[in-house]
Amino acid sequence: MAAVASRRRRSFLQYLSDNNPFYLLSAASMLLACLLLSNTTTWSPIAARKLVMLIVTLNIYELLIVGLGLFLIVKRDHARDGLKLLCVEAVFLADVGFLNSELYTESLRLGLIVNAVLLVVGLLKLLAIFSGLKLPIRSPVFAMAGGVLTVLLGHAAVFKYIGDHHQGRLPDVVMYTAWWLFGAIVVGYALMARVVRPSAFRGQRIGSRGGVMGHVILAMMLLSLAGHLGTSHWIYSCPFQAPDVSPALLALAVLIAGFRGSQFARRGDASVLCMMLPLAAIISAAHPSRPLSAAMETLQLSPLMLSAAFAYITWVGIFAPRHFVRFVAVGALGAMTYVFGPTWASIQRGVELLYHALGDLFDRLVPQTQGAWGTIALIGAFLLLAIGAAVSLFRPKENDPPVASEPPPSPESAAT
Repeated sequence: MAAVASRRRRSFLQYLSDNNPFYLLSAASMLLACLLLSNTTTWSPIAARKLVMLIVTLNIYELLIVGLGLFLIVKRDHARDGLKLLCVEAVFLADVGFLNSELYTESLRLGLIVNAVLLVVGLLKLLAIFSGLKLPIRSPVFAMAGGVLTVLLGHAAVFKYIGDHHQGRLPDVVMYTAWWLFGAIVVGYALMARVVRPSAFRGQRIGSRGGVMGHVILAMMLLSLAGHLGTSHWIYSCPFQAPDVSPALLALAVLIAGFRGSQFARRGDASVLCMMLPLAAIISAAHPSRPLSAAMETLQLSPLMLSAAFAYITWVGIFAPRHFVRFVAVGALGAMTYVFGPTWASIQRGVELLYHALGDLFDRLVPQTQGAWGTIALIGAFLLLAIGAAVSLFRPKENDPPVASEPPPSPESAAT
């Protein structure tokens, strides 16, 4: 029994040594501490000084994670544990605890100052990770990660400024525009992942495993940005509407299209999703619960029109990329005709006016009495005679048929 217990103890210790779950447990503990100390679970405000101290503590923890992760990868050749730590850092770098955005609710000025410092620190963290893994710094991956981080830390300032000028409430059109910008960022990431050379996602130190960090960091930032936008509806008293989800559905279709035929999705299943998601975007935009903007109504723009237009572009880009410019040009011409051309009511009025005008002209041209019909017949007789004469005179002359020569007499007739 003692030997069995000893083997079990050794196997358990070997499991801990091989998998080392303490990094994930440490990250979960830090995240729980952030949620509890910032009163996120009760949604009650927290003192600005306490919030700043919590952010400083969290960033010290993140610097330890980045330093330890790169040390394990570069110096100790423990790529598995090092990448695990860097993935944990990607979670905290994306502000999943909503600490950075909560500063703006306390003070716009304080939020701008602190988040400007955090942006610089975050860019330095990204630079350290990319340099440690020997990922290309000048690649679009690093540029996009820095851009998304800027949007993630700065969008709350824009919402705070607009909300302060609208009695603490965001207009519906602001959140609708924000969701379209989010969809554009996701589409940009999807296109970059398909167009950029694979070497942009492959580090020289640990190969393709290091390149995964680029996708992990961007994915966590995009998910966190979606969460921030979702909570902003509640924070700024702007109820969520069905058209708000249309940009995300269109972006998801473009993202899935990049995995068609890969090990992650069969081509047929991915194609069905790419066909149905834009259709779902159009349906969700068909019936907004509230009008979004008077300016959009003045320009005759509606969520349904925007979703239908971008769904058309999405379908063409996925299923007919070789003819993308041609199809988009035709669609743009049709859209401009619809927006700037005559309305359906004016077209109906024009058709009715043309019908009545042609009817009046026909009534005037058609004779109404027997004498008028006789006059028309008399004029027609001379006119038809003139036409017949013209046909005869301008026809080429006919040649006379040749006269048949008599056959020579036969010998029998000559003898008689």
